[in-house]
Amino acid sequence: MVDFSNYSALREDGTVAKAYPFEALKGAPGVMSRPATTANQRYNSARLKALGKRTAGGRKKLRVTSQTIEAARREDAEMLARYCVVSWTNPPLDVAGQPVPFSAEACQEFFLAIPDWMFDDYRNWVADPLNFVDEGEDDEGEALAPEELGNSSLSTSDGSAALPETGSA
Repeated sequence: MVDFSNYSALREDGTVAKAYPFEALKGAPGVMSRPATTANQRYNSARLKALGKRTAGGRKKLRVTSQTIEAARREDAEMLARYCVVSWTNPPLDVAGQPVPFSAEACQEFFLAIPDWMFDDYRNWVADPLNFVDEGEDDEGEALAPEELGNSSLSTSDGSAALPETGSA
């Protein structure tokens, strides 16, 4: 049996939270978040259940409208706050300038209060498994970027199908 354990470092860890700062906001509030991927079993189960309700178990086709986009954003704000975010790294400030204690409800309200483009950026980040892959080390003990994990050597391909010897495929 072949051992492919060299690829296990590419799996994201659904239990470890990573920091995400909202740098465009005054004071750069941020969250500690687990991934919004299948590695986060609680999130994945809740996501599948919500999808099943929305599509009536797959019998109903969804139409994309501005209302369905807004409903998806609100649903994501709730689910990400409840199943992915575990704390603030730096609490946001309320209108009186006071730090907001962390709770899933406060986090959901924060997500709905920030501009859509900012929340969408966080949604894209939290759904990217590479953001939750631990960095490995190369032969000299230097940290590897997640996209370098599992690669035994860097490719020298220029992206074409042409063979170097003949100049054609």
